[in-house]
Amino acid sequence: MKIFADAVRALAVLLMTTGSALGSAPHASSVPFQLIDNRMFVQARLNGAGPFWMIVDTGSSSSLITSQVAQRLHITARAPFSVPVAGSAKAFVSDATVATLDIGSARFRGVIVNVADLGSIRRNIGFSRLDGIIGYDLLRRFHVLVDMDRNILTLTTGPLAAPRNAHTVRFGLANTLIHVPITIDGIAGTAILDTGDRSSLTLFKGFADANMFNNRIHESHNALTGFGMGGPILADVLRTRVFLFGAHPGNIVTRAPLGSGGIFATSKEAGSVGTGLLKRFNVIYDYPHGVLIAWPSHYFAVVERYDPVGMWLSEDWGKIIVKAVALGAPADRAGLHVGDTIISVNGRMAMDTAATPRLVC
Repeated sequence: MKIFADAVRALAVLLMTTGSALGSAPHASSVPFQLIDNRMFVQARLNGAGPFWMIVDTGSSSSLITSQVAQRLHITARAPFSVPVAGSAKAFVSDATVATLDIGSARFRGVIVNVADLGSIRRNIGFSRLDGIIGYDLLRRFHVLVDMDRNILTLTTGPLAAPRNAHTVRFGLANTLIHVPITIDGIAGTAILDTGDRSSLTLFKGFADANMFNNRIHESHNALTGFGMGGPILADVLRTRVFLFGAHPGNIVTRAPLGSGGIFATSKEAGSVGTGLLKRFNVIYDYPHGVLIAWPSHYFAVVERYDPVGMWLSEDWGKIIVKAVALGAPADRAGLHVGDTIISVNGRMAMDTAATPRLVC
């Protein structure tokens, strides 16, 4: 989930949030997170209210709250502006100021946030709550530990210990995004680390075309692989061998998005590493020193499966609707079509049987 302001606006946001005091925050703040659809959700408090469920997103330059949260807290948003996002459609956000934002015992004051309606993403993916995003503007001053083994997020201004088998790599920042070296099927490149991306690996169009990944054997063609602020993301799905953080984490389900619009089509990097792959590691993001430290988590050797049914289900105002069916997939052969309503599953009402109303792909 990438939300980028233009360069001037992003610089203004950084300058404004630099002056935001971290209150009387202690040396470190640790909070639990829930991994839902390969996103890390933490609870935060805004202007003393909450808790609000927010995604920790290294792929977002700015933090964000939904329009509904802004309305609830009587926060006035300024004039909207367009931002480049994942998906082919344009997206618009506004700016607003949150007086205080608390993540555990860490308090931020006078935070400039984006404001946008994420209702479509919440319904299409099936989140029960989606109140906002924690982005680079808040993470950048910390050593950030994502402990996948314990589901704990730690923000600290001091160093963090790592085991002896940890791999250290320096990272670069471009437009607030973390860039690290990666090798994909023996081809060296640079990848963005994006914890807001549910996928394991997304190949960007320039890299995929130059190395003829679209001519390889695919597990699915023209599949719906996610929803961003720019709408649905259609892609060919294949498997690749990846070398990342000094390790080979196995055959990775990889998507090569289709279409000529959006950041996936215009970015110069090889691709984006999402939480589907990042969760195989415990990671320390040392933003102040530009260093990343990673070591295998208990997910490291998990065999990744691609959606065996070949359809995407979404909530639509209390109903479960078929949003996409992959050509030739079991769902297609069973006669399911886009727009069908799932009424029951094995004799039980569908909304009672689906905690997250979609099938992972």
